[in-house]
Amino acid sequence: MSRTGSPARTAWPELIARFDLEPAGYARPDRLASACGLPVAIVDRLRGNERFAGRLSGRLVSHFELPPCRGAPIGELDLALALRPPQDIVDLPKVFGGLWHAASIRLVIAREDRQALIDAIGPRLYGFLLGRPPLGPSHKADRADLLIGGIAGDGRAILGHWLQTLPPAFARRLGLMLPDERARELGAAATPRRELGAAATPSVLAALVGAAAEWYAGLPDA
Repeated sequence: MSRTGSPARTAWPELIARFDLEPAGYARPDRLASACGLPVAIVDRLRGNERFAGRLSGRLVSHFELPPCRGAPIGELDLALALRPPQDIVDLPKVFGGLWHAASIRLVIAREDRQALIDAIGPRLYGFLLGRPPLGPSHKADRADLLIGGIAGDGRAILGHWLQTLPPAFARRLGLMLPDERARELGAAATPRRELGAAATPSVLAALVGAAAEWYAGLPDA
């Protein structure tokens, strides 16, 4: 799972195989520790050892009842996003929320509010969002912190809904990249609130996923 750019289609079979068979390579240490019944520090050290990595992956597959990815139906854009590195998956709420509120972000004019927004989502993502077509509502926020909170909360809800639309083989593995409490929170947020109803429609969700994949594809080397 490359940190920069979109994986070439020719590389997808290898990436899917690793995503399928080697979850110990990307699962959070605390999720791995809960599956193995060992301290976090120990499992984090063991998964760097080739002798033990396969066994740890097997424990994850068994403990979390992960179905195989092979043959699971998943769209091309969904796959491109699902194969991103763990940190990109953790950051998805910020990206989804920013895309959903892009029209509102463009209405922020006051220097202090604009700087607070840039500090919250990062200057590169902020610049990317300014050029995006609107996918969500356009509201002029009274305070920057209200918009920042909306980006975070709505982004989590959209991520939760996206995971619910994926085959379990992929959704459960992506959940291993998130803290356990975050995974439960996303599960509860799988049905967006009324104001987010449009984001749950297939066409809008596909546009959000496609825009997020485009954002990650344009990132420079870390």
